[in-house]
Amino acid sequence: MRAEVDVTGKSYLDVTDIISSVTHKWQKSYGDYATDFNIDDEFQPTGFNLDSGDAGIDKENCVWQFS
Repeated sequence: MRAEVDVTGKSYLDVTDIISSVTHKWQKSYGDYATDFNIDDEFQPTGFNLDSGDAGIDKENCVWQFS
């Protein structure tokens, strides 16, 4: 997200909060994760692991980052 259109980072934090809540839901419940990613007769997930990530601003490129 371009930093100059979100100087305070509010939009960035709103979006990353939503993404984080979904990935944490998957981390807490294999059933939720498996249901969301299952494709009948095509793909059946067997695991999911959420490790620590990074969030912040890349001042050189003027963008907010979330990984």
